[in-house]
Amino acid sequence: MNVQQHHLEEYEEKKKDWESNWSDVEFSPTWRISKIPPEVKDAVDSGWFSPGALVVDIGCGTGEIAAWLAQQGFNVLGIDYSQAAIEKAKSLHGEIQGKLEFKIVDICCQPLTSPGFNCLIDRGCFHIIPQVFSSDYLRTVASWCTPKARFLLLYATNRGSRLEFKSEERLRKEAIAYIKATFTPVFEITEIKTTVIERSPPDELAPALAVWMMRKEALDESKKIPSQQVRMGDKATIRILVKGDRDAIDSLLPTTQGGKKLDKSLQDLINEKSDRAFQIEIIYEPGGRSDLWLRQLGEIPFRNEWHAFEQLGSFPFKQLETLLTGQSPTYLLAADIDIIVFSTQAEITKNLWQHSQTGYLIDIPEDWEQQCSEAEKQEFQQHFSPTGLLSAEQSQANFSQLIQLLKEKTGAYIICYNCCDFDPSDRTTNYHNIGETLRLRIQKLNLALLKLSMQEGISLIDVESLLAELGAAQHVTRGLDYSPEAYQVICQEFLRVITDVGFFENRPLLKQIGRRKD
Repeated sequence: MNVQQHHLEEYEEKKKDWESNWSDVEFSPTWRISKIPPEVKDAVDSGWFSPGALVVDIGCGTGEIAAWLAQQGFNVLGIDYSQAAIEKAKSLHGEIQGKLEFKIVDICCQPLTSPGFNCLIDRGCFHIIPQVFSSDYLRTVASWCTPKARFLLLYATNRGSRLEFKSEERLRKEAIAYIKATFTPVFEITEIKTTVIERSPPDELAPALAVWMMRKEALDESKKIPSQQVRMGDKATIRILVKGDRDAIDSLLPTTQGGKKLDKSLQDLINEKSDRAFQIEIIYEPGGRSDLWLRQLGEIPFRNEWHAFEQLGSFPFKQLETLLTGQSPTYLLAADIDIIVFSTQAEITKNLWQHSQTGYLIDIPEDWEQQCSEAEKQEFQQHFSPTGLLSAEQSQANFSQLIQLLKEKTGAYIICYNCCDFDPSDRTTNYHNIGETLRLRIQKLNLALLKLSMQEGISLIDVESLLAELGAAQHVTRGLDYSPEAYQVICQEFLRVITDVGFFENRPLLKQIGRRKD
């Protein structure tokens, strides 16, 4: 069973549990309200929810908030995936067509048909949805909204027992990062405040966040960048460029085509999903890291760089000349690439070499010294020196610049792999006077990538979470090296991501997520 199937089964089981609970006449959920949340009242009293607007109450339960909003003059639809809950809401509050209605809707897999809501409220639904389904939730919510629709989200950061303040602070920060990463591609978050969600008994208040959001306007057709639109499923072949270490390419290609881990490749999974309607072409450019790729996108052509070396004097061995002439990019700015995939393992493991006079960067094999004589090594080290490892801050800054350049010059969609921080050989428990371990570097980089996704609108293949769910102790053979089963799960996740974006739908994506306007 793969991770996605496991989550689907868990989700269906949870639905059955809720249905069973709501069917019990004595069931009274701990989060059932005795008064309308102050944030909801403020949204109405301040006019943030426009008077008379069409409102949807997501996860309405027995409908207290929906009924109250209807009393304030709004036209309200309450939805819940529990039939028993909806029946109770109807029994308690009644229905008035066009004024107050209740429907059975699963927001993750059963969207309504173009309702055009001006206002949305979610008190306690999104925070119980598994993170793996957050994109399904967002896609449905986004399809319901009119431009500039207002969305009030009340999200519990701690639904369990009381925690120490430090733990609650950590949970709050994690929740804010998760909410921003989920919603900012579609919504502008105007304010986030700490609050509480009422639960029974009344003195038990769950720490929470109140999030005010506004639906972003669709990009005006007349303002679209006319060239290099993101291409989707109206193409029979999708071209994917993979840059960096082998972790990304080994999660996409089978062993018969140059991969090292997979029996069933990305193409195999696509064939099963689309009945062979789409083909993929994968181009692999190994090596490098973000600072080298930025150099490859620089304004100075490689030919001029090589000419500078000739002016300084040629090197006496062909090995270096071959390495230098192999540094030129080939496909990174190609107009017909649909998806660019970056491996980030090199950001935390790889040293580059830099020319002392020109600053030119090169990436050479780790065993280069075994390929050269002592004289050749001395000649090389006279002109080049190692750069050292990049910090997470440097990687984030480099990738931010790299992504913006690519979005300006190509129509490709951008995906980054993060890394699993489990290292079977690392049993460190006290880091006093210990330098950065591989695990610490990975954790810092993963956080930087999350920030990049929030800021630049790129997608992440969350290897860290996938391996945690699968069982890192069984599927991480050594630091940054995973089992074939793990690579298969990563491949399935990659397919899910590009499916969510729309690469297999017969329409173009209206705008590239995070693309900067001219």
